[in-house]
Amino acid sequence: MPSDLNVHARHCIMSMAIPLLLSLLLVGVQVTRPAAAALSQDGVLLLSFKFSLLADPLGSLSGWGYADDTPCAWNGVVCMAFPSSSSSEVARVVSVVLPNAQLVGPIARELGLIEHLRHLDLSGNALNGTLPAELLRAPELRVLSLAGNGITGELPEQVGQLRSLRALNLAGNALSGPIPANLTVLPNLTAVSLANNFFSGALPTGGFPALQVLDVSSNLLNGTLPPDFGGAMLRYVNLSSNHLSGAIPPELASRLPANVSIDLSYNNLTGAIPTLAPFTVQRPTAFAGNADLCGRPLDSLCAFASSAADPPNGTTRSPPAIAAIPKNPTEALPGDDTGAPASGGQGRMRMATIIAIAAGDVAGIAVLVVVFMYVYQMRKKRQQEEVARQRMGVVFKKPEAEESPDGIGRSLSCCLRKKAGDESDSTEEVTDTSSASFAAKEGVVVAKADEAAAGRKKGKDGGAVLVTVDGDVELEMETLLKASAYILGAAGSSIVYKAVLADGAVLAVRRIGSEDAGLRRFSEFDGQMRAIARLRHGNILRLRGFYWGPDEMLPIHDFAANGSLANLSLKRPSGSGEAAAQYQAPEGVKNQKANTKWDVYSFGMVLLELVAGRALTSLELCQWSSAAAAEENGQQVFRLADAALRGEMTGREEALASCLRLGFACCATAPHKRPSMKEVAAAMDRIPSPSAASAQ
Repeated sequence: MPSDLNVHARHCIMSMAIPLLLSLLLVGVQVTRPAAAALSQDGVLLLSFKFSLLADPLGSLSGWGYADDTPCAWNGVVCMAFPSSSSSEVARVVSVVLPNAQLVGPIARELGLIEHLRHLDLSGNALNGTLPAELLRAPELRVLSLAGNGITGELPEQVGQLRSLRALNLAGNALSGPIPANLTVLPNLTAVSLANNFFSGALPTGGFPALQVLDVSSNLLNGTLPPDFGGAMLRYVNLSSNHLSGAIPPELASRLPANVSIDLSYNNLTGAIPTLAPFTVQRPTAFAGNADLCGRPLDSLCAFASSAADPPNGTTRSPPAIAAIPKNPTEALPGDDTGAPASGGQGRMRMATIIAIAAGDVAGIAVLVVVFMYVYQMRKKRQQEEVARQRMGVVFKKPEAEESPDGIGRSLSCCLRKKAGDESDSTEEVTDTSSASFAAKEGVVVAKADEAAAGRKKGKDGGAVLVTVDGDVELEMETLLKASAYILGAAGSSIVYKAVLADGAVLAVRRIGSEDAGLRRFSEFDGQMRAIARLRHGNILRLRGFYWGPDEMLPIHDFAANGSLANLSLKRPSGSGEAAAQYQAPEGVKNQKANTKWDVYSFGMVLLELVAGRALTSLELCQWSSAAAAEENGQQVFRLADAALRGEMTGREEALASCLRLGFACCATAPHKRPSMKEVAAAMDRIPSPSAASAQ
């Protein structure tokens, strides 16, 4: 009996121990599995970069995840085996290359913590924000290429700590501030491209020990060329399209190889180009755009100043008249056959005589020049008056104009002037009790509308012309002279008059003085006026005709009876424009290089404000500036629209979403990511209108 109990107990114990052992084994497997599949430290740092991005429209980083134990198989990642204390070798990340992947967002500082990172290429994306200083502390970084992004701010001084750096490409961003001076001390740096940014200040002094290519074109660099700038290994130097000034120092030739290619075009350099290699072997285009630069290889040769060189043959520096006087009074005068010595009194007398003769010559020449100019001007004036008399039609004069009761009435004829010359011509006096008369105090040429062709010939010859460009209204000089006029406004020397004709028609006459118009020839003014007359639009006043004279131009157009924008808001005092700052493109804050992409950004801001009913924050713009992000989160983006507008857009949600996507595309941080206005107009045309939507 006891033996049976022992057997039964042993059987129970075994039946309970086997499941317990299996459970412990499974738990051990589950515990040890994550430790074996844990992602390496380099992979964790790369995932930090991935999660900091705002958009990855091409899915370039979709294969990056915690499920892998190493990032070596990820897209754009290259690894290399390194010795390890725990094992024989371990794979570490040495290269991250993701160009033109359309990545959007900031540059994560964790990339600089990858211990063996040697090659980082994120060019051609839409990365923004500033350049983190931690990125420039990677001890083994050799190639850094971030060109073609929207990176702003200054280039940190930590770039001088990259002792292994060989290539630095930051072109096509919005970097500003000075170029760090410690770039010149990097021993392995062979290529630097900082073109198309907004760097300012002077060029760094000192030589680059190993640099072969340097491109800092299209920036805002100023100051002079440092004499110690250069490097013995340079093969290409591009300093074009900056604000460099001063002369090219000859010492620079000794700091550059003889076969280096230099581009100094479109700066403010002055003086002579040194006649030393490598400057003499460059093409003329290398020095183009410097107006005050001269010497070979340019076609403009330098003029040598006589005061800068010694006189030929060892002569003295005395003025020409004084130099002709003998230094020794005892010397024989030229032509003196006797050879008798001259006394001191005679020498002084001859000196005074020479000075008097020289002064008389100068005064005589000046008088002749004045007389010649006076005769020329008088003859020219008589010729002009004679031509004017032959070309003129009817000439009017007016007496002293009465002053209107309100002080604003004025004679339009004071605008229709010519030089007074025909005092004896027939006159016509016209008075008006309600306003100043349009009689002409000075001569006025009358050109009928049916004589427009002949008027063009008169205009070419210097006479004044009145031309009708709109057949609906016949303009005649007599009608304008008898009209009442009131001053509407003035800007500088340009005055606008309101002219009321005898039949009640109201016109506006704008007087443009020759100093404001900048047009002296009739053909230019006639072409511009006729081009304006062909415009037909409800918001553009129709041009009826114009008057052209040697001293002034008068466009004549319809009168705006209801006033203009000046009556509504433009004359009200306003602030300094702070409210408009939110419509300005981000890259327009720190530079003066305006372009059409700024207008696209402003249009996008206005469009988003119209749809959203409010001004969007910069965070919202960064979050939805990618079209792919707006597409993936369409319902969330749709909530940005104004609530009242969403209620009216029932059934037309796609049209509203299209407007939002278009607005976010226009407000992209990187200028090259924004569409052109032509593409914007085409996109607007593709958005269905309410009538089209209801018809469907």
